Amino acid sequence: MLTHISILLVLAGALVTKIFAVDGQLSIVEGQTLEHYTIGQNTMPLGFAVTLNRFTVGFYPGGDFPRSFESQITILEPATGGNQSRIISMNHPTEYKGYTFYQSSYSQEDGQNTSVLSVSCDPGQPIVFTGYVTMLAGMLVILAARAMKRKNNT
Repeated sequence: MLTHISILLVLAGALVTKIFAVDGQLSIVEGQTLEHYTIGQNTMPLGFAVTLNRFTVGFYPGGDFPRSFESQITILEPATGGNQSRIISMNHPTEYKGYTFYQSSYSQEDGQNTSVLSVSCDPGQPIVFTGYVTMLAGMLVILAARAMKRKNNT
């Protein structure tokens, strides 16, 4: 029974992801504060503001090929007036209020640094993970029951 419930949880989580998941972009210039991100041509509100304080690029020695780049941001919560400083770099995203921000790309034109952050929100992920844990528990119950049955038959 537990294993069957887990399969339903995984499917339900996948459905929630399909319907409600967000995958957008936040292109922000150094010093700029934004309260929205874009999905294609549509602008969507975040519910909080993001300020790009500083953007830096590290290059490989003796060349112009970027080695790393990072965005130092401040997340501003308009409801409380609080703020949090975060650093987003390649392979080191940050999360806030269900959104995950990944360092995606950048541009440097006319002395302005623009950081391009991928914005992701997947409300189905906890449901799917719960399904996986439930499936593991179901499998362990089945293995334990078989082991007990084998032990009682000998």
